[in-house]
Amino acid sequence: MTTLVAIKRNDEVWIGADKQTQYGSTKRMYNKQSKIVRACGFAFAFSGSCVYQNLFEIFVDQFSEIGHTRKELFSFFNNFNGYASEKLKIGTSDNNDPQALSMHVIAATPTNVYAVLPAGSIFDVDTFVAAGGGEEYATGALECLYPSDLSNRDVIKRAIDIASKHSTGTGGGTDIIQVTPKKVKA
Repeated sequence: MTTLVAIKRNDEVWIGADKQTQYGSTKRMYNKQSKIVRACGFAFAFSGSCVYQNLFEIFVDQFSEIGHTRKELFSFFNNFNGYASEKLKIGTSDNNDPQALSMHVIAATPTNVYAVLPAGSIFDVDTFVAAGGGEEYATGALECLYPSDLSNRDVIKRAIDIASKHSTGTGGGTDIIQVTPKKVKA
């Protein structure tokens, strides 16, 4: 799995993810492969099977804009899940695995953070959120770090570092970006 973190604080939105990829019990580090996709004014962070992110990158290229409300994002992901189910043949004799689309996604705009759950639910995040294999560790760290004087980048880095120490599915460094109105900057 992986660990994803996003925070809203001091009129800024930041998102981060670790860089480890895991195959079964084998860890692989791919420092050039980001788990954060930048598209249509969003930064999307993915945990779970990388096939979901790969299909997402193909699907989102069809759009010049995605609405930034929870309702519009729900509609977008509902369409994407149909597309992914068709491509992966989910529910057919070729792929009857109901967990095939078991993904956690954090979607961030310059002003909003949304948690996108595997069952399709989407909720607004007021302060911070963590998802993935190191979610519990990162959430505990965020509870302590969010009110501190640390920079937003440092809060995310420390939360992912703590998750990396305790979650076997998290590691390999961090990818952290600020989501800004004009662009998403690293």
